[in-house]
Amino acid sequence: MSLHKGSVNFSVLRPNTTISTSFAEDLIGEAYKDGNPSIEAPVIDLSSGISLIPPSNMETPVSKDDFLCESLPFFAIRKRELKIDSSLFRETVARAVEEKKKTMNVDDINGKILKEIRAAAKDKLAANAAIKTSGTRAAYSPTGFFFVESSSVKKTFSFIEELSSLVPMNVLGQLNIVDFQYIAASMRFNASEYVPMRFSEHETTTGIGEDFLTWLLVASAGGVTIPQDIQLSIPGAIEMTDCSTSSAGAKIISMKEGLPYAGNEIHTCLLSGKKVSSLEMAVQIGQAAFEATVDTDFCIKKFKIAQGDEAENEETFTDRIVAMDNFVKGMVKLFGAFIETVKVDQASVETLIKTWITK
Repeated sequence: MSLHKGSVNFSVLRPNTTISTSFAEDLIGEAYKDGNPSIEAPVIDLSSGISLIPPSNMETPVSKDDFLCESLPFFAIRKRELKIDSSLFRETVARAVEEKKKTMNVDDINGKILKEIRAAAKDKLAANAAIKTSGTRAAYSPTGFFFVESSSVKKTFSFIEELSSLVPMNVLGQLNIVDFQYIAASMRFNASEYVPMRFSEHETTTGIGEDFLTWLLVASAGGVTIPQDIQLSIPGAIEMTDCSTSSAGAKIISMKEGLPYAGNEIHTCLLSGKKVSSLEMAVQIGQAAFEATVDTDFCIKKFKIAQGDEAENEETFTDRIVAMDNFVKGMVKLFGAFIETVKVDQASVETLIKTWITK
């Protein structure tokens, strides 16, 4: 997956303050600072195209002075770890243990000595070990979102911790994960006090995300109304999770095809206490069309601009970031419409959804 082309998985972050104008300079300074970090330490990576956008006449970055600091920040946080062959490591430790037993004339050794032997074996093999590099790409959009190439909240939290350890807090500020609770709070709606909707006789224990995605599913079939400038369809996969406190059966149901193909199964799932936990959707916002999967944590997966192959090949990096920005804003607008209807009369929203389920 890449932030440059094809489909991408990403999460959204929002700083609690405006990012300092020195953010780009700090990234470059961190990437080119003197000294060699330890293998375990995270590092800023501006190489191999994972960089601040360089001047257009450059093929590859050369030094920190070659970057245009006012350009769109695009970077990665890399972690490196030694990959020692596990079989060779076990054999080396086993030989060392046997030699130690003979030297000490004992039948067994204690944990402290074994720990020392394992550490010595690791040091011995490290010189010829491969170094595995992994990491997370990110971009800072012109409207103030951080897009992190991540498909899970856990990975996004890890990115926040690593970036905060590398860039001063007075430059970065606090980074908030943009999920449905965060969006609701920005709309002055307390999601923690939200009472989950009930579409069957089963008690439910869900949050606001499941109800919103279920509302989107019904909206795509015309069961409820969404803003007129947004068109929505659910042609792809649907995941439904058991949200009831008493129903039996599978906890998660996955359907490879969306509406209208999975219509009857969806109705059955909703009546048994399940709600939508992930939707693969096609969204048109104005003239722009997107495809993506959205889950209850607002992790966005398989995002792409819905264009032909020829048009996609002409897509630039900036086009991609602008598209991601517009898609997020469109989802926020849809969620805002959901919140407003719930604020006015949640019971009526439930009734509309129940009517769609049972017809």
